Amino acid sequence: MPGTHVSGLIAAVKNGAGIRGVIDQGASLYIVRVFQNRSSSTSAIIDGLNKCRDNEGDIVFLSAGGSSPFGSSDFQSAYDAGMLLVAPAGNTNPSSSLPPSWPASEPSVISVASTNSDNTRSSFSRTNAQVELAALGRNVLSTVPGNNFRTKTGTQFATALVSGVAAVVWSYYPKCTNVEIRNVLQVTALKCTGQSEDRDRDEGCGYGIAQAKAAVDYIENTPSAW
Repeated sequence: MPGTHVSGLIAAVKNGAGIRGVIDQGASLYIVRVFQNRSSSTSAIIDGLNKCRDNEGDIVFLSAGGSSPFGSSDFQSAYDAGMLLVAPAGNTNPSSSLPPSWPASEPSVISVASTNSDNTRSSFSRTNAQVELAALGRNVLSTVPGNNFRTKTGTQFATALVSGVAAVVWSYYPKCTNVEIRNVLQVTALKCTGQSEDRDRDEGCGYGIAQAKAAVDYIENTPSAW
């Protein structure tokens, strides 16, 4: 459900005029509006998810978020049906008093953190046990209305990049399931700067930074696993 400012990160076509999306050809975007006056409701987010499902979406980028109660059967049902769900971990400064962002922290949703250009976690990126993957989210050049470009910052933009990476990997191996794509992104993630190599996952960057080529190569080199 991406807007103009993140859609380009996923699928902008290389034309020499601006940025190039992670997957720059053959991508089909279905955009659902869930914001009204800069806010969105739980029901609007779930309605948007169901519209994507009705239109046979493969990857759903849930750009909205809040602190609604977890355990929605709608997200688990969409995941069980084969959809890959991705959402931002949240931009509030880390604090033990803050609840995990919803729907990113649903078990069926990949929660994405933001990193800086040096691969360190961005200071605004929320930390919790549900964070799963990370991508660049600070000072990202993105599309804006009017055929213009602007630098943007936030976990939302990191989530757009992870969605694009997932789309690239899945386009190479369309017979993989959503669960397999999710698993390979975890296994091939690059550790953030300062992230312990001895731990599979932490609350700052999850498994690490999503990598398209590493994921494609991993599937190519382990055919017996798919």
